[in-house]
Amino acid sequence: MAAPGGSDTVNVARPSREDGTLNFTAAASYRQLIDLADPDASLFTGTLGQSGNPLSRYARDQQAGWAAGEYLPMSMDPADWGQTQVLRLQPE
Repeated sequence: MAAPGGSDTVNVARPSREDGTLNFTAAASYRQLIDLADPDASLFTGTLGQSGNPLSRYARDQQAGWAAGEYLPMSMDPADWGQTQVLRLQPE
């Protein structure tokens, strides 16, 4: 699969040296663009998905967007974070 980027760019994509193509053999698994003037305008993308569980339906739900160079918004506002849960571990 060919993709933009190179070894010295933010969108890292190392091209194959063995077969002389522009097909990449390594790429960044997580990309993040931080807007220092407006942190709420920052963006990110990941290679796979929201879930770390390979059996979950969310395990690869972001893969197509990552491959297409699409990004998701980031927010510093806790109101945008959705439901959060706290797990407190108690000693026995």
